[in-house]
Order: sequence, then C-alpha cells, then structure tokens
Amino acid sequence: MPCVKIYLCSNPQDSVQERRALRETVFPKLRDHCRRNHGVEFRVIDPYEAPNSKDWPSQQVRLRLIQGCKDTSVGPFFVGLIGEEYGTASLPEQVEISEFQNILQTCQSMQLSTRLLEECYRRDENVIPPCFCLLSQHSSQTEAITGTKTWDEALKEVKDVLQASVKQCILDGSITEEKAQKYFRSDLENDLRFAMEDCLSDDMKRCLYYIHKIIHQKKTGHDQDQDPSNDRLSVIREHFLPDLVTSCHLEVYTTTTECDRQQGYTVALRQAYIEGLCHQLFTDLSRLIDSTVTKNTADPDDATSQQANLCHIYSQLFRIERVEAQPIKAYLEQNYPKHPLVLIGGPCSGKTVLMAHCASQVKLWLKAGDPVVITHFSPLPLKQLLNNICHHIAVSYNQPWDNCIRDVTQLEEAFTELLDIASSSKYPLILMLDGLDQIPSSEGPQHMTWLPKTLPLNVKVIISTTYTKSGTLASLKTQYPDSNFFLELEPFKRSSCSQMLTSLLESSKRRITSGQQMYVNEALKQCSRPLYAELIYRNVSLWRSETEITEESLSQGIHNNINQFLQHLEEKHGQALVSRSLSFLTLSRFGLTEAELTDILSCEDDLVSVFLPIEDPPYKLRFPEVVVERLIFDLEGFLLARHISGSRVLFWVSRHFRGRS
Repeated sequence: MPCVKIYLCSNPQDSVQERRALRETVFPKLRDHCRRNHGVEFRVIDPYEAPNSKDWPSQQVRLRLIQGCKDTSVGPFFVGLIGEEYGTASLPEQVEISEFQNILQTCQSMQLSTRLLEECYRRDENVIPPCFCLLSQHSSQTEAITGTKTWDEALKEVKDVLQASVKQCILDGSITEEKAQKYFRSDLENDLRFAMEDCLSDDMKRCLYYIHKIIHQKKTGHDQDQDPSNDRLSVIREHFLPDLVTSCHLEVYTTTTECDRQQGYTVALRQAYIEGLCHQLFTDLSRLIDSTVTKNTADPDDATSQQANLCHIYSQLFRIERVEAQPIKAYLEQNYPKHPLVLIGGPCSGKTVLMAHCASQVKLWLKAGDPVVITHFSPLPLKQLLNNICHHIAVSYNQPWDNCIRDVTQLEEAFTELLDIASSSKYPLILMLDGLDQIPSSEGPQHMTWLPKTLPLNVKVIISTTYTKSGTLASLKTQYPDSNFFLELEPFKRSSCSQMLTSLLESSKRRITSGQQMYVNEALKQCSRPLYAELIYRNVSLWRSETEITEESLSQGIHNNINQFLQHLEEKHGQALVSRSLSFLTLSRFGLTEAELTDILSCEDDLVSVFLPIEDPPYKLRFPEVVVERLIFDLEGFLLARHISGSRVLFWVSRHFRGRS
C-alpha cells in the first residue's frame, strides 16, 4: 500500500527522550490511524535511532533520506524538533582543491599543525571535480591516523583547526562568508535548510516544526551564552522558520518552558513537555494526514496497470543502443507479417530491457496507426498468462470478459477469438510477451499451440526466449517452420559497456584513473554485458584515486561479482541483516513493501537487540526504519519498486540475484 514516510529532524544530543517517547507512544498510533482510515502505511525515518553514533548516516545519506521522503510520501514528509542545543558543527565531506590548499596556507601562516587535517582529508582525483574528501570513520586507514585518539577526538581537532583557519580566510577575503558556512553548520541546520530551501509552497504545507524554548535553564560546562552556536540557533528559531511561516504558511509551533532559576530544567518539567509534545504531534500529524492523503482507489487486481508499470521500469534501464531495435521496428511496420517475431538471447543478454524499450517506442514508430500495445513481463503459469492477456485485449477493445474461465482450452479459444476481434478493429494490436521460456514447466510450456499458426491481419506478436531452456525455442520453430522472424541478439561490444560504465560514473560525479581503467578494460574483455558493467560500477565507484588496484580487485563473471557486491553490503550493514533481508525479499512471491520488510525484521530478536539502548530498554522495539532504508539505497538499481494491488513493492530486477540471496 502507499506510505506516509516522514523524516524526523533533530539534534540527536538533546532529543533522545523526546524521540523515544514519540517512537513508543505516538508513531504506533499514527501507524494504526493510517492503516485503518486511509489504507496506507506509516513510516518514520529517524537518522539517529541507533544508540551507537557510528551507525548514524553521513550527511550525503541524510539528504538522500529527506529527498526520498519528500518524493514518495503520500502525505506529510518532514517533522523538525528544535530545542535549546544547536549541535556541533559537522565537517564538510568534500572541499574544493583550491579552497583546501588556501586553508592549508592559512594554517601555516597561523602556525597551526595541519598533520591531522591532511591525514583526514585525502585528495581524490576520482571525484568530479577533483577535491579533498573526508575519510569515513569505517575506513581501514583511520586507526593508523588517529593513533591513541578516538575518531571523534581526531575529528574535533580537525574541526578546531578548520574553523580557526576559515575565520582568518574570511577576514583575508580569500573565502566568502557564504562558502564558509559549511564549516560552521550543524547537522540540524544542514537538514533543515536542505528540506526547506527551494521547496515549493505545497510541499512546505507537508512539514511540521516544533520549537522548544527554555527560560532560565542551568548552564553546563563553559558559558553557553558566549557559544557562537547560540547565534546560529537563534537565527533558525527567530528568523529562518518564522519567515517561512509568513511567506509560505509553514506550520511552526513554539513552546516555552520557564524554569526555576535555582533548579533549572528539571526531570518533571521535561516529562511535562514531552507529554505535551506527544499529544500535539499526534493531533497535528493526524490532521495533516487526513487532509493530504487520498484513499487508494486502485483496482486491487489491475494486472494491466501492473504490466504497464513493469514496462516503464525496464525501459528506464535501456542504456546501450541495440542494432536489433531496427529489425523490430521494421517488423512492426509491415502490413501483414503473418508470424510472430521471436527475439532470442542468452541469460543477461538484455532481452527484457530491449522489449520494454521497443514497447515504449511503438507509439512513436506507428503514429498513424494508433496501435494498442499490450506487454507482459513477469513469468506466470500458462492459464494465468492467457487469462491476463485476454482480459487486457478485451478491455482495450471494449469486449466483455469472464474472469472465471479456468480451462486452458477455453482460454486458448477465447484468445484466438479476441485476436480476430482486434484484427477487424481500426486499432492494430501489438502483443509483446517477454520470457515465455520462464513459464513453469508443470503447465506444459514446451508446446506453443496456443499461439495461432497464422496471425490475423493487424495483429503483431513479439516474443522473447532463451536458446534452449524448456524447449520453448524448438517449439516455436516447430510452430512456425516457414518464418523468417527469428532474431538473435548480438553480443554487446566492449566499447558500449565501457561507455555505459563511464556514463554511470559521471551520473554519480565519479571517474577512475587511467591506471585503474586498464584493469576495468581487461575485465570487460571477459564479459561485456550490461549487468556486468553495472556490477563493476558498484565496485569501482568506491575507488579513490589513491586506491591500489590489482587483478584481484575485480571478479570475473556476473555471479562472482554479485557475490562480491553482496559481501560488500554485509561488511557495511552486517551479515545477519543483509542475508535475512535479501532472503525475505527473494522468498516473497511478488515482493515486499518497505514497511512489510521492517515488520518482518522486527520479529527477529537477535537483529532488533543490536539497536536496543544499553540503559532502560523499551518493552517493545520496532526495527529502525532508517537501517532498512539505507540498505535499500545500496540495492538501488538491482532492487526496484513496482505497484501491485495499490502497494509499492520491492522486487529483484534480475533473476540472477534471486539465486544468490
């Protein structure tokens, strides 16, 4: 089902209790409210839900999470909690080369040590444009850099050096105030500004903000009144958000808690605020959900729209021009071809993507004819396949259809009759059936007698199959012994896959060095298929220009590269999480929604326990949505979303992953 997906923005240090209360008391009620009243799911992406800060997402990932909520949520998508703490400044993940060199020169003139700064930021020529990149805390190099310091301590030292030198650069005029902001902004402000700046007015109405001001709060540590971050917090609370209230009708609620001067902000006062926040946020979000979410009215059995959605998904994967598109176009332009066109290719040869691409082009190729294009991509038993095709043809030509027909012979007769009806119409029928060799063998797919010996006038059929599997190709050749419409896919050229890899890297603002390219070229000589190029891209996109590459850096063959890719995911996200998540997705017949995957993982006690807070664990903990979301991000391109029965479900775009997960 559709989903209300909300990004919860906060400063993690001063919102621990508030976020926990929302997770335990408010979000479950909102989830129930959405399901009962609107038939939609409810998910909250809290980037700081994991108790260990090492598991928190980077700035780039957080911005992707925000954008994902904005793009896919059917209701509100952003909730901001702004308290009394601005948060520590976050280090920029990338710095332009000229700017970084300018900072180094300023540090030297100020007699500041740059050793740690230069160790933590490494020049990377593989970024477009080249820049200095901050090492990840999970990098194998961090231990050698920090020595006896923790990574957080090392970053604090780097931050102090950067801020001191950047302030001097501002005075010198070598860095503008605007460019310098990234060295002083906290994660809280970065997230707020990304969500709000250049945001349409209608999208701002899908956001809620809660500001909490505390008067006479006791100060801790150094004098916080002199802390420059207080000025930045004041700008957000007193100017940035209020200005959006006036100009765009942004919903911002401010609560003021006045403390006793001696006791300060007590536990009782905080608990009172939390209870009020929970009540108001539930009321506000319920109202906003009710006003923005429309009930799902899609036909739960709309196989036609599901196939159209699949066709669109696969056509978007067409990245390499195929010469076979021309003979397919020529076939469709013929007046009376009499026989189907059979597209033949081995595994991973691009049959499905080419079929989808051609289906998307038919209306352009045959403008005058205004054809009816019917596609089928997912393997089904023959009875269900025929039933779906017949239903689609009947609807397209305004004919009645009885979905209760269960006998294959009756379905074959109905199929022939509907083709005759389409033939007599002024709208030609183009029927495109992908992967007939994938039909379950128990249904007798080896015979193709359900296809007419001679196609009626105005009816054209395109079929894809492999060479030998299930005997489908042999059956088709027996069915059409005089046909000239058997088209074998030519192997991809290495240069085409190399260009595809370059385009993928450029789309993510990456490239590789000439030395690294040599190893990639050797790998593409062994296998030049789009899926292989995509898998290589996932590997080489992680390479820095300083990364030492050997022949062992790239695996040979598609299956070995899939294993290498999954191994990388296990190292990043944990072996148990990756293996079980992918197993659940593979075992599901039609795929899982993100919420369903989270529900299943929430039943895995050993997985959930990893995210339990050390002190005072809750009675019941839902598996963190942000962890699931980050894993799905890394599977993007191999794991895609399609619409089934009104739900957005995740499925493997290539069956080769089903056998490896």
